Amino acid sequence: MTDDQEEGGIFLSGHTNIAKNDLIQDVLRWTDSSESWFTSGLITAPTCSVNYGTAGIAYALYRIATIKNDSRLLSLADLWSMRAKSNMGYEGAFYSTKLDLTPKTVGHISPYHTASGVFAVRALISKAMGDITSLQESVNGFISASNAPCEKLDLTLGKSSTLIASSLLLDTIKDSNLHVRSSLMQLGNQTMNDIWDQINCLQHISKEEKVSFLGIAHGWAGLLYTTMRWCQTSGQRMPDQMEDRLRQLAEFAEPTGRGVHWLRKHNIKRNRSDDYMSGWCNGSTGFVYLWTRAHKMLGDDAYLELAEKAAWNTLEEPSTISNLCCGIAGQAYALLNLYKYTNQTVWLHRAEEMANRAAIGIRSTSFSKASLYKGEVGVAVLVADMSNPDLSSMPFFEQEGW
Repeated sequence: MTDDQEEGGIFLSGHTNIAKNDLIQDVLRWTDSSESWFTSGLITAPTCSVNYGTAGIAYALYRIATIKNDSRLLSLADLWSMRAKSNMGYEGAFYSTKLDLTPKTVGHISPYHTASGVFAVRALISKAMGDITSLQESVNGFISASNAPCEKLDLTLGKSSTLIASSLLLDTIKDSNLHVRSSLMQLGNQTMNDIWDQINCLQHISKEEKVSFLGIAHGWAGLLYTTMRWCQTSGQRMPDQMEDRLRQLAEFAEPTGRGVHWLRKHNIKRNRSDDYMSGWCNGSTGFVYLWTRAHKMLGDDAYLELAEKAAWNTLEEPSTISNLCCGIAGQAYALLNLYKYTNQTVWLHRAEEMANRAAIGIRSTSFSKASLYKGEVGVAVLVADMSNPDLSSMPFFEQEGW
């Protein structure tokens, strides 16, 4: 097959031009410490969170800095993370009634939406800078902020969000003798046990009303993925029900095109346009990560087949928006995940095509340039990652390769 040949109806280009350096350069210009974003602060709440605010900017700069091996950018990331930490107490730091981001809707512990995320980002940056004192202080801050009461279980708002961030942090310090390592292990193990104490009381997925979402951000896929991530990082034994719950979730896979997709919620009537979705948060994109992780840890080839079919649906039903959360950028990262796992370069070419489209489309579809998961900042990380796709990782979600 030539570089510009069509395979099965999907147009590929081995020379896809995703070098949207203008996007990266604009983001680096907007985030420079001499510009208004930094000197005057973000004006739209929430101003400090990982998902929308300064902690997300700090994380993006940290990732771009490590990709480019740029110490100046890493220092800038550190400045942004300190700005996020210093502004945590101000009104609008983490909540916005306009966006329906309130203590009731997003809770108090999610690293994507609350103070725990600021500490987690500070810890990652401190590790990259070799600042052990700040690293330990930040991990302690994350642990403290993660101990607030929480009744939800899901990956973005509930206890699983603590578990995914704990995995990211433990990846950075698990081979060290830092005293915070044992405290982080204790938090992660206790969180996982709390999650599974509740899961073990739930019915078969098809009958369970308490957890009716199926996808990665709010549903069963997220609960299972974060558990496997923690077990892989910490060396803990996986829960006894893991394979049974994976089998139950696999039963919901429905053929479509060359792939499969899942209902957004198992108990809906299939009469809305968003009953099936293809993005990361509620759709096939998120399932790619679940099934590659399940295959890696459990070895059943049926899981790899599901990952490939989820990736086909991701490819064949591209989002109409461009961000990480539910858009084309997140979809590109899923195809990169499958490329890295299988070493099949055809998936890299497909990811390149999607990344190129995301870099172009985000200019017209993002409502907040500064948002990591909803705006141009996050897509800039994707564009930077495409320069070294073997080390790419979905921001603040996928294993970073420490």
